[in-house]
Amino acid sequence: MARLKTLMTEILLHDKSDHSAFRSDLQDEIISRYNLLDVFKEVLEQEPSERIKHLAVCIVLCAKATNDWFLGSIQSAIREKSFSFMKDIFHLCLVPKVSNKEHYIFDKNDFEGVANMAATVMSIFNILLEKFSEETTNDQFQAFLSQISPDMIYLILEHIKDDFWTSELSRFMAKNLLRLMKLFYECISDEDLLSCNQNLTNKAAFKSVDHSIMNQLLKILNPKLTKSNWAKYPSAKSVFAWCLFHTSYPNLYENLEKVLPPALNFIDDYVMANRISGIQCLQHIMENVSAEELRWYGHADVVYQALKHQLYTNEAELNEASFPAILTILKIVEKIPVVSDSQMDRKTAKHDEVIQIILLNAECENKIILRQIVTSFLGDFVDIMGLSTVKHLQRILKVIESYLEVYEGPEEITRINVLNLLEKVLKNTWPRIPSHMENILRMLLKFLCSLAIQDSSRTETVTMLLTEKVTTCLKLLKVIGGDKCENLIKSVDSPQLPPLCINVLKDVQYSVDCTG
Repeated sequence: MARLKTLMTEILLHDKSDHSAFRSDLQDEIISRYNLLDVFKEVLEQEPSERIKHLAVCIVLCAKATNDWFLGSIQSAIREKSFSFMKDIFHLCLVPKVSNKEHYIFDKNDFEGVANMAATVMSIFNILLEKFSEETTNDQFQAFLSQISPDMIYLILEHIKDDFWTSELSRFMAKNLLRLMKLFYECISDEDLLSCNQNLTNKAAFKSVDHSIMNQLLKILNPKLTKSNWAKYPSAKSVFAWCLFHTSYPNLYENLEKVLPPALNFIDDYVMANRISGIQCLQHIMENVSAEELRWYGHADVVYQALKHQLYTNEAELNEASFPAILTILKIVEKIPVVSDSQMDRKTAKHDEVIQIILLNAECENKIILRQIVTSFLGDFVDIMGLSTVKHLQRILKVIESYLEVYEGPEEITRINVLNLLEKVLKNTWPRIPSHMENILRMLLKFLCSLAIQDSSRTETVTMLLTEKVTTCLKLLKVIGGDKCENLIKSVDSPQLPPLCINVLKDVQYSVDCTG
């Protein structure tokens, strides 16, 4: 091994400025006397600052060597069971643990040199897999690849997308290496690769959960994703999310106990990006694990509590992500509320808890973007709750009236959402609408007048859309309220009203059926 060290040193000294000019005779001597395992051992013995240079020599050697040289190295690794050296090479370029950050908020400066080292190592294994791409039935190569595939795929997934620790070159190498791995495992999709048995002799089926590539990756990930550790391993969250989003029903349930805790850790963080990532992970889990399986052992209740906690925030991005997730978990933890006359006094359920929180926030919300999000979400919620919405009808109408009074800009997204919400409220809670009919009619007519006279930058298209929605709501109100509503509409019909109001009121009066 002393001679190998000398040869490597001489190659590096030959031309420090251009590694492509490494001396061919020295390369030939290394290839003839040593195998890839020996070269890797030599790299690992170097000082950290020197390893990247020696790995560059490895690339040149691998590009020049024949398949027989690689096969001899593989046979040596299998015979000596020395796969740890291969894995140590992967570990050289993994994104390091960060322990000296107070808040664990990162930038590119925290990962200097990581992408370069990773691209170099992946270049070596790209060459190796390319050389054996036509020998996918080689038993020795399959046995070798099955031993190193989890560590290799973990490295690939650290660099599969743009991040602080990646570069254009490292991403290119990662994508090509992933392509070659799918070729050897005879997989069409990334999801197929994760569900494959780690042992290449069982390519066609997900024979054993314990030996699937997904399970092997989770064994690497889980120690890094504990509550006290996950923030110190910035790339682990990214790898975990990729694995999770590429595992679907029915395979995901087999790993539910391993994927649920990290997602809950993310959502409990103070960094907005992590919380949103946690919500997205939980959403994927809910969509790809059956409701019955999620309810086992109280998993669904834990997810519900974690998501409900997010409703107390006033961050637009978080609300936009958490509202759909809340709707999903409610369908799992509780049956859709059904109300009859004998059930009006039923005790508060989870749907009621959630809508009470949302309405409380909506009543005192001044941010335009949050008003747009909450009004859009409330319409879906009313559709799900149906007639049971009557328990919250007065507060919903209060929010609708308040939001209709405020002009927010030319697009009028909140007012459009509010009118959509009112339409759904009228359709779902019609038995109780007569008690609130005068109030609803007053707020709609008031808004219609303001729509006719308000001097703003609102486009004609938006004005027409708002007018149509007000007309629809008035027609629904007329059907629900009958003669009483029709008489009230006639009582406000006056030539002194703006032309827009007169036209709408005439349209409503002469309408025959608008039940939709």
